[in-house]
Amino acid sequence: MYPELDTPSLVIDLDAVRANVAEMARAAAAHGVRLRPHIKTHKVPELARIRLDAGACGIRRCASEWPRRRRPRPAC
Repeated sequence: MYPELDTPSLVIDLDAVRANVAEMARAAAAHGVRLRPHIKTHKVPELARIRLDAGACGIRRCASEWPRRRRPRPAC
């Protein structure tokens, strides 16, 4: 499909990502809640920035180590 790319490569439709993030932000605002999305699956700082710029109150990482999971999370 994209022979010039090394594999594995992440290929995303950035317009679709921005539209989905905007829709989630609108839905959260309409229900009076704030978003604090996980980045476990993508771990891409640029995608996290898009979510923060759209109004997310923070970004959550999924901790794989037991002591980190037990640490209290700051409130948004």
